Amino acid sequence: MTSAWRLGVIILLLATAAWSQQPIDKKSVTPADPCGNAGTQMDIGNCQDALAKKTDATMAALYQQIQTAVETQMFKNKGEMKTHEAVVLEKLKTTQLLWTVYRDAQCEAAEYQYDGGTIAPSMGLECKRVHAGERIKELHHIYDSYLTSK
Repeated sequence: MTSAWRLGVIILLLATAAWSQQPIDKKSVTPADPCGNAGTQMDIGNCQDALAKKTDATMAALYQQIQTAVETQMFKNKGEMKTHEAVVLEKLKTTQLLWTVYRDAQCEAAEYQYDGGTIAPSMGLECKRVHAGERIKELHHIYDSYLTSK
């Protein structure tokens, strides 16, 4: 009987220790739905379309800003750096093109999950908005040194 009691105490202690090790996520609150006030599926679709276009425009503007900054740096530098910046510019253009193809295919797949439903277009647009937001973070992470070295 004492070994069963000891086993129970050990399990309780281990469970308590594991539970206390869990991080407290104070940001676990779900962000408000930006289209939550839309009354109909058409309103939701229009809202999602506007948000997707806005995020895509922000990403496109950042891409152009980075492209200009790299070109400016390329013309300032001579020799090896000029060659380096030309490769950076080429890789920027290539990855943006490939990213766009990936995003479009991924979001078509997300939309297709709801094929035939009125929510399908909204799901595709939401996918595009989310991916563009993530791409903005990626572009900043990779190319911010060009934006700050003006």
